[in-house]
Amino acid sequence: MKPFFQSLLLAETGSPRIAAVAVILIMVVISSWLYRVAHVHAETVNTDVLRNDQFIYLEYAEKLVKTDYAQFLPRQRMPSYFYFLTLFWEEGMDRETFFALAKHINIIVTIVLLFAILAFSRMFLPWTESALMALIPGVLVFVLKAGYAQPEVFLMAITWVCSVLLMRMIRRPAWPLAIVTGVCMWLWQYTKSSALVALLLFCIAYAIKYLWIASRDKVWQSKERLRPWILTVARGILVPTLFFTLFFPYARESKEVFGSWLYSVHTRYLFWCDTPEEKQEINRLKLAIRPSDMPANELPSGARFWQEHSLKEILERPIDGAMGQIRRIAKYYPGFARLFQYYFWVAVVAGLLRRHRALALLRAHFFEALFLAMFFFAYLALCGWWEPLGLGARIILAFSLVPLFALIWWVWQVTRDWNVRYKANEVSVRKLINLAAAVLVGLYGWKVFTKTVFEFYAGG
Repeated sequence: MKPFFQSLLLAETGSPRIAAVAVILIMVVISSWLYRVAHVHAETVNTDVLRNDQFIYLEYAEKLVKTDYAQFLPRQRMPSYFYFLTLFWEEGMDRETFFALAKHINIIVTIVLLFAILAFSRMFLPWTESALMALIPGVLVFVLKAGYAQPEVFLMAITWVCSVLLMRMIRRPAWPLAIVTGVCMWLWQYTKSSALVALLLFCIAYAIKYLWIASRDKVWQSKERLRPWILTVARGILVPTLFFTLFFPYARESKEVFGSWLYSVHTRYLFWCDTPEEKQEINRLKLAIRPSDMPANELPSGARFWQEHSLKEILERPIDGAMGQIRRIAKYYPGFARLFQYYFWVAVVAGLLRRHRALALLRAHFFEALFLAMFFFAYLALCGWWEPLGLGARIILAFSLVPLFALIWWVWQVTRDWNVRYKANEVSVRKLINLAAAVLVGLYGWKVFTKTVFEFYAGG
């Protein structure tokens, strides 16, 4: 066993090929277990199709097929999951059968996404860190979310992928990357109408970087410098251009029905509600499927909200709400929260102890860090704003993989060549950190797989 433990902890040991085989085997075993446990959860805990919004997805998927996709879709939920479910509905299928099938399909999709996260992470991280990036959400969140007729697991994955692609575009823009990023951003928006904020932040960070480069290099003084700079700017512009081109048919229909290109009952009305009861009142008006015939001053709006609330109340709402969202994660997904805490403090301590390397990393990746900081605080504030309406932890979970990936990447970069001497051996600090993280995943994952999954309803 000694060589095995040496490969776990000692520097300059272990083969990348062996690591790849070990990671894939572990992923296959855990995915098989997740598949079985998620089905048990779906069959014993998630048994009410009318609970939360699952029945809405099933109902409109059925309507789309029956109307040959002519059915108008409500502007409260984005359409990608409706269309996805239409692939599996068949004539004569009753609601309970469709519900069971949708849960089964979602579990399979979750397994696929688990390996997709591993593969995508490998573009930026070593095998061990990539495995942790997949298994932390997989074992501590996905297993609880998989057996629902909801797009939550896919939303978590696509949000993370898009954010990484945007940062990659800021660092090293390329035409193929811009095309992929624009398409993925459209898919995110088509799944949940929350991508526009990230797109705006990308445009801000991208503009700051390349205006700074233009000023530094004085690109206007030379055609040899100006032409590459213009092409680089054009690559960045392609991302929002492609996004809005793909989104245009949906936006045009919203404009025709509601008079607004980006109409959503969430942003138009629910965003300005104060309580769950007020939110329910608005939902009863069915403003997602038809324009309001009520006077504008009787409906929630930004102008009315500013009139009825003090500046102190407006500023406190996202701050207090953000803390409430974080408490929800700690309460309902404690293992996931503990891994966040672990990586946060490891990142802080490692950054302080290796501050020269940390500062060099920040300088080298300043504009990506700028985007990431804006992303984190903007979406945390938005999640906090929604908190008083009682929408649950699903809001903040949608964005949670982005900071997790950033922390794992940062810890790897800071500690990748950090070794400490123990007796006659050089011990890899990076491997110690990964081993501790794996132990934590195992301990908390065991509780999720053997207890939480049989008790906790995760559809809210």
